[in-house]
Amino acid sequence: MAKKTKPPIDQDAIDAILIEELSTQDEQLVPTAKLIEDLGADPEDLTYIAVRLEDELDIQITPGAEDKFLTVQDIYNCIRRATRTATF
Repeated sequence: MAKKTKPPIDQDAIDAILIEELSTQDEQLVPTAKLIEDLGADPEDLTYIAVRLEDELDIQITPGAEDKFLTVQDIYNCIRRATRTATF
């Protein structure tokens, strides 16, 4: 039986989750944006983001990784580590 491959994960899929969870605008979502200071996230938001990323992108994020989410780029890097199908 052939192993199913997951579809590629692209930056737009991640950004859509971040925009919804943080109630932010697309143009504010730049890699260097600080999640707490610039985008108004709190630690609970970061936990929700990690859970949604896992659920919607069908990936596993290392427990506690959300504690290290300081910027949008940190989230992108985490997704890259969690999967080899990221296309960004």
